Amino acid sequence: MKKVTSCKLFIIFGVILFSLVLSSCSRHEHIFNYSYDDNYHWKECECGEHLDKELHNYELLNDNNLTHEKCVICGKENQIENPANYKQITDTKLIDGLMNIRLDYEFYSPDRQLSYKYIWDGYDLENKFGPSMPEEERFYTYLTEYKETNNTFYLIYLNKDVISSYKELLRTYEQEIGNPQNYHFSSYDNEQIIDGKYFYCFQTKYNEMRDKIKFFETESLENIKFSIDNYQLVLCARSKQAIIKENLSTSKKLNKEISVYNRYEIEFKDINSYPTYYEFDLPEKSNQAILNNMFEYVGEMIEAFPNTYENIDYTCFPTLGLGEYFWCLNVRVEVVVIDNEKYMCLPRYVLSGNERLDLLSHETNLFFEEDVFREYKSIFSEALVCETDVIESFYIMALYDYDKIVNIIKIK
Repeated sequence: MKKVTSCKLFIIFGVILFSLVLSSCSRHEHIFNYSYDDNYHWKECECGEHLDKELHNYELLNDNNLTHEKCVICGKENQIENPANYKQITDTKLIDGLMNIRLDYEFYSPDRQLSYKYIWDGYDLENKFGPSMPEEERFYTYLTEYKETNNTFYLIYLNKDVISSYKELLRTYEQEIGNPQNYHFSSYDNEQIIDGKYFYCFQTKYNEMRDKIKFFETESLENIKFSIDNYQLVLCARSKQAIIKENLSTSKKLNKEISVYNRYEIEFKDINSYPTYYEFDLPEKSNQAILNNMFEYVGEMIEAFPNTYENIDYTCFPTLGLGEYFWCLNVRVEVVVIDNEKYMCLPRYVLSGNERLDLLSHETNLFFEEDVFREYKSIFSEALVCETDVIESFYIMALYDYDKIVNIIKIK
C-alpha cells in the first residue's frame, strides 16, 4: 500500500510541476529587440516570436565626403563614399520636390482648348460648362515672379536591380499612349539618355522601395556620373525660385517663395565620360522647347490657378499650381516693364490663313477659346498701348496697360 501511495504522490507532484511550468510559459513577457537584414527590420523576442516586419526608413547624415545612411527605426547604418564634387541631398523638402516632378503631362494651348477668360474671370463652371463649381475650386488670377535658374544639377539614382523590371512597362506605355506628342521620353530601353523614364516608373512605388533611391547634387555637368556603385542615374533636374506675389482677383498680398523644378535631359555617349545636353527628336522636341522656355523665363507672369496655389511649397513645369486640375494647362500672361512702367503682353490679332482677325472688334466671329476678350472688348480697347510684331502660337501680341487690366481681373 505504501508503494502505491508513493507512486500516486509522485504523479500528483509531476502534474503540479508541469502545470507550474505551463503556467509560467503562458505568463512569459515578450521582450522585443530589433533585428534586420539589408532590406527589412522586425521586432524579435528571445523566445523566437517576431512581428512588424517592414522596410528600412533611412535618414542621411553627411560627414564631409562620407554619407551615413541610418534607419530611424532600427538603427541599421550604411556608409557610402560620395563621388568627388557630389553632395548627397538630405533636405526632405528638396527630396519631396524632386520626387514630385511630373512627367505624365499633356499640353493645352489658349487658342485650342483654353480661353483667356481664365485670366479675366477665373474658371466658374456655373456659367459656361454645366454643374456649379464650389468657391474654393474656382480659378483665381495670380501675379508670380520667376527668378534666375540656379547653378545646381539635382541627380536621382536608382538601384540597378529595379531598373531592369521597368523596360517592359515602358514599352507598353509607349505603345498605349497613342499620341507621340504626349510621349515624353526618348526610348524605353536607351539607358544612356537620362530623360526620367525609369524614374517615372519608380514614382508609383516610392513608399515601397525607399532604400532603392539616392539623391545627389553637383555644380557642374562634367561632374555627373552615369553610375555610382550599384546605382544608375535616372533623372537630372534644375531648380529656380519663384515668388507668388499676389492674388489679383482678391487683392490678397502673398509674397510666398516657392521652388520650381524642371527636368534637364542629358546623354552619355560613353558611360565612363561626362554627359552632354540631349535634344529630343521630333515630335517630343517641340514639347521640350516649350517646357524649357517656360522654365527659363525671368520676370513676372499673370497666371490662373485654383486657390490651392497659395499653399504650395514646390512645383514643376508645366503643371505648376494646378494640382488635381491636371487636365488643363494654366494660361500665362507675360508682364513687360519699359521705363519703369508695367504692361501686359496679350493677343491683338488671331491669324487665320493670310488674314489677321481683329480680336477687339465685336464683328469678329470666333470660337469660345479664340475670342480672347469676349464681353470686355471695349475695356481692352481702352487699355491697348501699342502693337508688336511678336507672334505666339496663332496670335500677334500687343502691350496693354497693366493697371487697367488688373482692374478687370479683380472680383467686384
